[in-house]
Amino acid sequence: MLATEYALTQPSGLASLVLASPVLSVLRWIQDQISLLDTLPCAVQVTIYRHEVLGTVDSQEYRAAM
Repeated sequence: MLATEYALTQPSGLASLVLASPVLSVLRWIQDQISLLDTLPCAVQVTIYRHEVLGTVDSQEYRAAM
């Protein structure tokens, strides 16, 4: 995102910019992640959301669900 913002200022020394799977919109990225989570089994979704709300994303159960 920073490189894209910098490139948009058209600095004189920048000849090109290569991006690989960039996140150009955080809102769009969040929407895409929610869509992907919706394809998972309900129990997996519940596990992921529960750990994210509780802040326990370092737990083994969360890692397994992810």
